[in-house]
Amino acid sequence: MTCTFLLGTMRKAFFIVPFLVFLLPDSQAQSGWSFELHGGEVFNVPMPLTINQHGYPDLKLTARYQTDALTLPVY
Repeated sequence: MTCTFLLGTMRKAFFIVPFLVFLLPDSQAQSGWSFELHGGEVFNVPMPLTINQHGYPDLKLTARYQTDALTLPVY
């Protein structure tokens, strides 16, 4: 299996699966109200970053990304 074939198959599934979900009977639908609260934390893994510039040497860094979890927009 080539990577291109796999990516093409995943792309098709990404578009087809949501349509199939809507076709299923809603026999498992619940009557009434519910409330859910989800929490979580973000951890950004330091990753290698190489910047290629024409006419200049490559810059090789370790990217350390920052997250501001409680600033707007909060999602």
